[in-house]
Amino acid sequence: MKKFLATGAVLMLLASPALAQDKPAPDGQKPPRHGMFEQADSDGDGKVSKAEFQAQQEKFFADTDKNSDGTITRDEMKARREAMREKFKAWKAEHGRGAPDGEAKPEAKPE
Repeated sequence: MKKFLATGAVLMLLASPALAQDKPAPDGQKPPRHGMFEQADSDGDGKVSKAEFQAQQEKFFADTDKNSDGTITRDEMKARREAMREKFKAWKAEHGRGAPDGEAKPEAKPE
């Protein structure tokens, strides 16, 4: 369990600088606050406390442990990863950053 949390902590720290940037989407809207840092920063003060960090890890574990048996199997982790991949593809397609198959989203034809 400690190794799992430590791995999650390292991944979160490595990904948070890139995810914390609020780059506007092509349509001029800000991306949703779904970055790991923003999700962990529950009080929105721009910092993640130890309690916020631990709460985020607990949520990740509970969301991944689909059968609520207190353990995460490889199949549960694989299902979580695939669900996140599909969610990301859908977001990219919706915001003009490519269709789910990786191709460019077609331009709207003027009427």
